[in-house]
Amino acid sequence: MKFNRLLILLIAITTDSFSDFSAKIDRSVIDVNETLKLELVLDKQVFSGQPDIKNLSENFEVLSNNRQQSFSSINGQTQSSTTWSLTLKPKKAGNLKIPSISFRNESTKEIQVKVNNISNSKVFNPSNQTIYTETQVDNKTVFVDQEIIFTVRLLTAVNLQDYSITALQIPDAEVFRLSDTSYQKVINGRNYIVLEIKYAIFPNKSGELTIPQLRFSAFEIDPRNQYSLFNNRGNQVIRETQSSTIDVLEIPLSSTSNYWLPSKDVSISQRWSENLNEASVGEPITRTIIIKSKGTTASQIPPIDLENSENLRIYPDQPQIDQQVSEEGLISERTEVYAIVPKTSGIVTIPEISLTWWNTEANQEEKAKIPGSSFNVKAEYNNTLDTNINENGTEIPTEIVDKLDSKSSSSPEALLSTTNFLLLTNFVLLSIIIFLLIKFSQDKQAKRLMSKQDKIESEADSVTNVLSSIKQAARKNNLMDMRELILRWGSITFPYLNPLTLQRLAISMDDQELATKFESLDNYLFGNTKTKELVLDLNIIADTLSIYTKSVTKKNEKKSKTNPLRNLYPN
Repeated sequence: MKFNRLLILLIAITTDSFSDFSAKIDRSVIDVNETLKLELVLDKQVFSGQPDIKNLSENFEVLSNNRQQSFSSINGQTQSSTTWSLTLKPKKAGNLKIPSISFRNESTKEIQVKVNNISNSKVFNPSNQTIYTETQVDNKTVFVDQEIIFTVRLLTAVNLQDYSITALQIPDAEVFRLSDTSYQKVINGRNYIVLEIKYAIFPNKSGELTIPQLRFSAFEIDPRNQYSLFNNRGNQVIRETQSSTIDVLEIPLSSTSNYWLPSKDVSISQRWSENLNEASVGEPITRTIIIKSKGTTASQIPPIDLENSENLRIYPDQPQIDQQVSEEGLISERTEVYAIVPKTSGIVTIPEISLTWWNTEANQEEKAKIPGSSFNVKAEYNNTLDTNINENGTEIPTEIVDKLDSKSSSSPEALLSTTNFLLLTNFVLLSIIIFLLIKFSQDKQAKRLMSKQDKIESEADSVTNVLSSIKQAARKNNLMDMRELILRWGSITFPYLNPLTLQRLAISMDDQELATKFESLDNYLFGNTKTKELVLDLNIIADTLSIYTKSVTKKNEKKSKTNPLRNLYPN
């Protein structure tokens, strides 16, 4: 019994040591008369105790504090957490700090909150209306493709339920819904509940852009039935927002880039799969380039075009594109991966990479850069010992020859005697070695022919099966399976290259037309296209691979017939 209690205690201590305690807020910028939601999350369940929040009283008034526990089990993995939800009201304006909060030897990180004065707030004051709406845009004049943050709010002094809002649709613009938050606000001494929705809008062409009205719909809670288990809906409430007009400008003439990338911030970085100074000729190195941009969609980030050089061969892989939404707008990332193969040894220079973008906050063109660098490539083979060849073709190290020369330079008779002895010894040794090698090569040649034939038949059977599967996937229009089968076919056909992407496979086959078809297939599967429509005959790809396989098979058969294995040492 004591042992069981000790075991439970040890498990509890271990669990506490690996628990995680974090804090997050629903908004980072508020007015002094608004409330803020703070969530404290612990990744384990607790049934007693409260976080130490006494330091919050310096800048905030805690209006409510609720605890909620959750438990889930997915695929045998269990997850549990405890969440404390606090409603805070700032005591003053300024850049306020939510301090670090502690609970059972765990602590959260500090959080900064910007609190605006009511006099500095741009929020429209509707006097004494009970329910009303607000609209707000962060910029009335933007460039084409520049992000616009559009905010709508429904403010109500009465209890409502079943909120809904019409969809925001704007011709010639892309729209993303960023966040939905609710909070409390005091206006003219009256408490309001605020439902706030933020959108990111990207205009596709210049001119006047109109953001249409949106309609909020909700139902009042009937006070007579507010505690009923059944329908307690009262009157329906409908409010419409104000329409807004944005002036969208053309791309500025001062922009010097071939592409247009308006952003709040752009950064570019890289990482290598290994130490560059350990690079060798013919050995591939993976170079990963990451581009991050704030206030743009992922499709706006242009690709990085690395060109082959005299010393390097570059093979690009399929780019990875990621796009996330936040309260401040879209945050996008593009990751380019390249396999770089050095062709020559010595010092190799990699040029600088620069990405030109337009800073929408500073209203000027800027460049994000990766500086150029150089590294030393080692030779594929390192033959550092110089050799000399004697009359019988035997290699003799230069150091031995120098010693023999130095010893025999003063005695011609000794030199002649030494030379004759070496020649006789080499002749006897060579005769024995040749006899053994001929016999060994004959036996090995027979075994090699048998194993090679078995291997050819096995590979031919494997290729036939893969081609059959490719044709079947083409008939069923199963694109993802077809892509994986094509790569399987490439690994069998080019075992030493082992192409990992369709583009590398097309390069190995030296077929530009097939490369174009592969690119269309990849763009359809992984690209960020508006219309998911593939204009490509998959049967043509299957037939092309089949024809190529037959051609390679005939060449191998002809080569094996016309070029049989020769004896290691001909008569």
